[in-house]
Amino acid sequence: MVAVGLTATGFAATDWTAWRDARETELLKLPVTPVAVNAEPAALTLAQSAFVRRVAPSVLSALEQEPATAAFLQWLTARRAPLEDFCATIQPGEEAGTVLRLWAQLWNGDPTGRDKYYRLALACALVFDRPVKINPQLATGTVDMAERYAYYRRCAETGGLRVPLEELAPFELVWVVDAPVPTRELDWARHNVSYPRSKWGQAYADVAYRLDKALREANPYKEYTLAEIKRKGGICTDQAYYAAISAKANGIPAMILVGQGQRGGHAWFGFKAAREKWDMNAGRYSGDHFATGYTTDPQTGQRVKEQALLLMADYQRRQPEYLLATRLVWLADVCAAGGQRDRALAALETATQLCPRHLPAWTALFAQYRDGGAPAAKLAAQLEAVRSAFREYPDVLDLVAEWEVAMHRRAGNDTAAAESLRDQQRRLSSRGKTGERTDLLVETVLERAQLLADSGDLAAADNLYREALRQQNRNLPGFCALADRYFQFAEKHNRRADAVRVILDNFSRLPVTGDPFSQLAYARAERQMAGYLERDGQAGRARDLLARADRRERQARAAR
Repeated sequence: MVAVGLTATGFAATDWTAWRDARETELLKLPVTPVAVNAEPAALTLAQSAFVRRVAPSVLSALEQEPATAAFLQWLTARRAPLEDFCATIQPGEEAGTVLRLWAQLWNGDPTGRDKYYRLALACALVFDRPVKINPQLATGTVDMAERYAYYRRCAETGGLRVPLEELAPFELVWVVDAPVPTRELDWARHNVSYPRSKWGQAYADVAYRLDKALREANPYKEYTLAEIKRKGGICTDQAYYAAISAKANGIPAMILVGQGQRGGHAWFGFKAAREKWDMNAGRYSGDHFATGYTTDPQTGQRVKEQALLLMADYQRRQPEYLLATRLVWLADVCAAGGQRDRALAALETATQLCPRHLPAWTALFAQYRDGGAPAAKLAAQLEAVRSAFREYPDVLDLVAEWEVAMHRRAGNDTAAAESLRDQQRRLSSRGKTGERTDLLVETVLERAQLLADSGDLAAADNLYREALRQQNRNLPGFCALADRYFQFAEKHNRRADAVRVILDNFSRLPVTGDPFSQLAYARAERQMAGYLERDGQAGRARDLLARADRRERQARAAR
C-alpha cells in the first residue's frame, strides 16, 4: 500500500493549512478502496484532514495559542478514534472552536480518565457549547458542564448506570448528558426509578394522570421535582419529562417527544431500549394517529423530527462498513479539492455500495453527478437506488423527491418537476403504515401547489388544494394545516370567497367524538375557521362559530 504522510504524532508545524495540505498531498495517491482507508496511517491521516476542514485553520491557530488547548490539540490530532468521533458528530452551524475549548477543559481536568471517557467529554462539549438552562419550574440557573461530566464518570466507575458508557457513541451520549436538572435530581432518579433498560417505557405510567390539570389547568406542584411529580401525578408532559429524565439519569439516551394528533397535542418519550434498538413510542396513543413527533436537538437547539433520530439509530450506523464509508467520503472531499473528480466519484460510489444506508455518501454523490453534468438517466438511476436503500424511511424518500424536483427545475423542466411531486404524493398516500405521515403529504401538496401557481396555472393549484382537503377531511391536524395554506393562496389570488366555502364545507365532515380532548381540539379548529369567515367579511357567521367553540370548550373542561 502507498505510504501516507508522517502521522505518528499530532500537529507539529507552524501552519495548520500547510499541515493539512501535506497530508492531503499524500492522500491523493491513496487507492480508492475500503482496504486502503481501513489501514493505518491512512485512516488517521483522513481523520486529520477532515478535522482541519471542519474546524478551519484560523480557528485552530487561535486555539493553539491558548495554553489550555495547545496540549489537548497535540493529544487529539494524534488519535484517530477521537478525531473520527468529533468529525462524525459535530453538526453544521456548531461553533467548533467553542466545542474544542470545552472538551479541552474536561481533558485538562481529568488526566487519568481523559482517554477512557473521551466520548463522554466530547458529548458534554457538544451540548454545553450553549448554556443548558435548568427547568425554570424547578430552579434558576444553568447546568455546570464539569459537574455533569463528573456525575456520569463517577456513576460509570461505580457501576451505577444501566448502560455502559463505552457502548454509546457521542451522537447518543448527547441525549444522556443534556438533562436540564441539577445533579440531585439525577441522583434521586438513579436511586428511586428502577426498570430493566428495555422496559423503561413503563416509567411513563409511574406518574398518575390528572384530568383536572389537563382540562382545568390545576397546578398541584410546590416544586417541580421528580419525586413530587411521581407523588402528585400530572399530565402527558409531566409523564414524558419524568420518564425521560429518569432514563438519562441512569445513562439511557432519551428525549421528550411532542406531536399533534386527532385529539390535539400530546407528549410521549423515546429511549434507547437496547444496543440496536430505540423505542420512540413510549406513552404514545396509537389511536390518535400522530404523523410525527418533534424534539429539540441538544447539540443545536433546533426542532427535529423523531424520524431523524431513527435514521441516526439505524443498525448500519454501528457496522464497521459505516465508518469505512465515512472515510471514503472524506477521501472524496480531498480528491474533489485536489481536482481529481473521477477519484472523488469512485470513492463515493464505493461508499454507497459498501454501506447502502450512508446518507451523507449518497448526498455527496448526487451533488457530484448533478454538478458534473451527468446524464439525466444516470441521475434518475441514482435516485432510484437511494429510494431502494431507504425504502423504510419516508423522510429520506421525501428528501430524494426534493432532489428530483430541484434537478428538473434546474433543467427548466417544471412539467417534470410537477410530475415528480405528484408521484411523491401518490407514494405517501399508498404506503400503508407510512401513509399516516400526513406531515410529509401536506408538505408535498404545498410544494406542488406552489409550483403550479408559479407557472401561472392557478386553477390547477386551486383544484389540488380542494382535492387534498377532501382527502384529509378525517384528519384534523392535516386538514387544518392545508386549510391555512389554501386560505393564504386564495387571498393572494383573489379566490377567497370560494376557498372559504370549500374549507367550511369539508370542515363540516370532520369527525368529532364526545371525548373532552377531541372536543377541545375541534374547538380550536372552529376558531381557525371563524378567522377565515371574519376575513371574508362574514362577521355574523364568524361570531356564531366562535360562540359554538366557546360552549364546546366549556363543556369539555367541565368533564370529570
